[in-house]
Amino acid sequence: MESLEWPVAEEQGELAAIPVNIAEEEMDLAAFELWKEASRISPGVEEEAVK
Repeated sequence: MESLEWPVAEEQGELAAIPVNIAEEEMDLAAFELWKEASRISPGVEEEAVK
């Protein structure tokens, strides 16, 4: 299993300097919500898959 390390204090200042595009972030969140809805299995399909 791969583990990730948290950035040290000096690196956090560098991360804060990265500009955030709010419109792009909102689009990413909306796309994720659409993907999440589309990937849900409907109850009827789920019962068929169990059989």
